[in-house]
Amino acid sequence: MGFENTQGSVYVNHSKENTLAQVYKAINKLSQIEWFKKSVRDIRAFEVEDFSDFTEIVKS
Repeated sequence: MGFENTQGSVYVNHSKENTLAQVYKAINKLSQIEWFKKSVRDIRAFEVEDFSDFTEIVKS
């Protein structure tokens, strides 16, 4: 579904279209998997409008 693991349990979708709808579709599919339902503690979604990387500024 286009999600990429960035760190720990954080996943990012870099698509520009219907990102929250894609999150809903992923949650809907995952909720049909019994072991997933039993193991999940928390699911949160948020939209990042400007995914800025400040790493170069800090390291230089």
